[in-house]
Amino acid sequence: MMDPILYKAAMEGNIEVLRQKADQFEIQVTPNNNKVLHVAAQFIQTKCVTEILQKCSRSLLCSVNIKGETSLHISAREGHTDIVQALIEYGKTLDIDLERGIGATMEMLRMRNVEGDTALYEAVRNNHLDVVEILTKEDPEFLHFPNNANETPLYLAAERRYLAVVIQILQNCISPAYIGPNGRTALHAATICYDEECIRILFAWKPSLTKEADVYGWRPLHCAAWLGHVSAVRQLLDLDKSVAYVVTDNDDNMSALHIAASEGRVDVMKELLSHCPDCWEMINSRGQNILHTGGSMRK
Repeated sequence: MMDPILYKAAMEGNIEVLRQKADQFEIQVTPNNNKVLHVAAQFIQTKCVTEILQKCSRSLLCSVNIKGETSLHISAREGHTDIVQALIEYGKTLDIDLERGIGATMEMLRMRNVEGDTALYEAVRNNHLDVVEILTKEDPEFLHFPNNANETPLYLAAERRYLAVVIQILQNCISPAYIGPNGRTALHAATICYDEECIRILFAWKPSLTKEADVYGWRPLHCAAWLGHVSAVRQLLDLDKSVAYVVTDNDDNMSALHIAASEGRVDVMKELLSHCPDCWEMINSRGQNILHTGGSMRK
């Protein structure tokens, strides 16, 4: 258990007490393994964080609690911009870890909690745009590979319709990862929840996303057809008509028109045929076009 006097000082912002107990910063922990820096960050005690940082080492800056969270994780999740900035700036003053070849700031930015999330995931998930901007600008080269739920920050932002966050990631990150669960891309996510502007921005960034398949072999247009999102179908076809002729990699090699027909999505069928009138001729792996299958197929 952490010394209650130290805990209360970090929680309430008592600088004088913190100064008296500076020698305990590295060793005192709460039941969840939070150290004093975690506590000050959690209770938004910016001045306390600054005071603790002046007395702390690299190990305290990058120390983790029982959930694998650094103080940066906590601050990013809560949107405490000033504390995020203070942690990063202090990390820049510490020596580079010669064994790993990275500075304390970079190490902290890339640390993952038990869920596989970096601080950026926390900021994105909670739509803290200012924190997202700081974190992405500090480490633009990091890819942020999928976490334990197979989510990437860009996918999360698209799925939650956080358009400003999507834009910030694309502007600041050199080559951000964009995959989500079941191999879906950020464009799949934007299509499924139908965010017109997000679809436009993602396509402008990476046009090939219209043809990237999930683990079931479905492209974004297939998902839009299945869900009956007529506006999404129209937009995707306006961006790239050729995707109407791409079939699923399994599921009987169906086109978007096959899928719309199988689900009885008449409005979607009309939209597909108005853009690509000859796509009705396409056949699935059984040699069937939509005239053969009608409404008999179900996903």
